[in-house]
Amino acid sequence: MKLEKINIRPATKEDIEKIAIIKVDGWKNTYQDIIDLNYLNKMSYEEQTNKYSSSYDLNTIFVAELNNEVIAFCRVCDYGQNTYQDADCEIREIYVKSEYKHMGVGSKIFSYVLNYFRSNNKQKLYLGVFEKNDSARKFYEKMGGIANKKSYLEINGVKYPTISYIFKLT
Repeated sequence: MKLEKINIRPATKEDIEKIAIIKVDGWKNTYQDIIDLNYLNKMSYEEQTNKYSSSYDLNTIFVAELNNEVIAFCRVCDYGQNTYQDADCEIREIYVKSEYKHMGVGSKIFSYVLNYFRSNNKQKLYLGVFEKNDSARKFYEKMGGIANKKSYLEINGVKYPTISYIFKLT
C-alpha cells in the first residue's frame, strides 16, 4: 500500500456507518483484555451509527480513505479560547481498520490532525488512552506525545485507568 494514495478529508453523512463499524470493531479487537467483555459484546454498529449521526458534528471528524474505502477516522475537539487539561485542542478518538494497522495509516491521519491544529494556531493537543493499551501508548510516544496525568474513565460503573498525553504544537 502506498501512503500517498491515502486521502484524508472531513467526514460526510455517507461515512457515518463506516466510522461506526471501524469504532466497534476497534473496541472489540483492541480492548478485549482491557474492558469488560459484557460491555464490548453489547456494542453495536447501529448504536454507534446513531451516536455519530445525532451527537457529533461531522466537522470534527476526519477520515482516511484508500480507493474510496474509509480505512481510518479521527474525531477532534477545538476548545476555542478555553483549555482542557492545559491544552487548547484534543483528539477524542482515532481508529484504523485492523487490516490496515502498522502500515503507516495512523501516522498519516495523526500528522494531518496535528498540522490542522497548527494551522489554526493551537498550542497544545491533549489525548487520553487506556493505561493498559500499550500499543497505542507506544504510538503516541513515537509521535511526540509526553505522558502527562493519570486518571480514570468510568464505563458502566467500572473505572478504567487512563493516561493523558500532551503534544506541543509550536
